[in-house]
Amino acid sequence: MESKEVMFVLADDNMLYVHDSSEVINGAYEGIDVENEEFKFFDKHGNPLIAMFDEPNQQGKIVGSLGWVGSGKYHLVPDKCSSRKSLIELMDSISGVEGNSYFRDLSEIHSFVSMNTE
Repeated sequence: MESKEVMFVLADDNMLYVHDSSEVINGAYEGIDVENEEFKFFDKHGNPLIAMFDEPNQQGKIVGSLGWVGSGKYHLVPDKCSSRKSLIELMDSISGVEGNSYFRDLSEIHSFVSMNTE
């Protein structure tokens, strides 16, 4: 596989998703879910990424308990000061890989990330 901007997303149900850009990720994962840490993001090296919000999520009430949510805009940056685990460290907890055009299975992802470790 050529070295593209492959990025990985681990959902809270332990399914792993593969994307080829942060723009795709920003469009696929709502800001409110990202803010609630329902997803973990990783670069092609398996290093954790965190979301930095350029526009905050918005929430409000229409009437009574009926509310609304507006998704903020975010971008992903390396998480240099956290104790978050790398993708390699979380491999045993991953339940499956969503279909993608890059990898057939988790073992291919493990090999790719291992070869690209910084």
